[in-house]
Amino acid sequence: MLVVETVVRIRREHANGKAIKAIARDLRLSRKVVRKAIRAPEGAFDYHRTVQPLPRLGPFQERLDTLLTENEARHRRDRLRMTRIHDLLCREGFEGSYDAVRRYARRWAEARRKDAVNADRRFPRSADIKFPSLGFR
Repeated sequence: MLVVETVVRIRREHANGKAIKAIARDLRLSRKVVRKAIRAPEGAFDYHRTVQPLPRLGPFQERLDTLLTENEARHRRDRLRMTRIHDLLCREGFEGSYDAVRRYARRWAEARRKDAVNADRRFPRSADIKFPSLGFR
């Protein structure tokens, strides 16, 4: 990843007439990266993946969701660790890494938290409801 200072330096040297090949050689970057930095509209350029492919986890995603839901319903002391959940999936034929399971579980938990917060905002609490027809305000 390039920092803004490097992008600015690339643009300055290019504006002074230095060749792309020379800039790439001096900064030890590929010519493709140098061209990208010159053409980028802003100071920095990023690549953001829109969809994360799950090639190994895909067939086991439904089972993992079930395990995570069951695990969340358990008492805190009785919950399974991610290593144990990974072991259970491996016994069922999963060949992926522990990190893939851990990353998926983290994203799953964050999504659940966001859903819970949004649900809380959608429904007003009883103290927020007003009953003008009954004389309460």
